[in-house]
Amino acid sequence: MGSSNRSEEFFIATALAELLSEFVLRTNRQWIGASKWVYRSLKDYDEEFANQFVKAFDIFYKTGNKGQVIELADNVLQPFGGKLFDGFSLGKR
Repeated sequence: MGSSNRSEEFFIATALAELLSEFVLRTNRQWIGASKWVYRSLKDYDEEFANQFVKAFDIFYKTGNKGQVIELADNVLQPFGGKLFDGFSLGKR
């Protein structure tokens, strides 16, 4: 959310896809897999969620629109307390 540089956003989204998929699978006691097995593991766990996941990132990579990726991450984190609290800062004074 905090970047407007397309090059940076590409790498942020890639890291987020990996971390978010691992978080979902681990918190639901599922095998995380690697590479193509990540999608297969998500699909085995919850096919509808796997499709939403792929759609959100596909839209981002094709258009740069990050709205669905943000919504997906918010929905995943919500049961665990949501995003960091308002005003949180890491490494800033």
